[in-house]
Amino acid sequence: MVLKYTLLWIPMVFIGIVNGAIRQFVYGPFLKKLPAHQVSSVTGIIFFVIYIWFVSSRWPFVSPR
Repeated sequence: MVLKYTLLWIPMVFIGIVNGAIRQFVYGPFLKKLPAHQVSSVTGIIFFVIYIWFVSSRWPFVSPR
C-alpha cells in the first residue's frame, strides 16, 4: 500500500513540469515575471487538486487507524 501511494507521487513531478512549460510558452511571453508566476501558482494548484481528486476517488485514502 505504501508503494502504491509513493508511486502516485511520480505524476505530480510531471504535472509541475507541464505547468512550468505552459507558463514558459503560453502566457509567460505576454506577462511580466511576477504576474506570470502568480498565474502559474494558481494553475499549478488547480492541476494538483484535479489530480489528487482523481486519485482519491479511484483509490480512497485509508486512515492508519
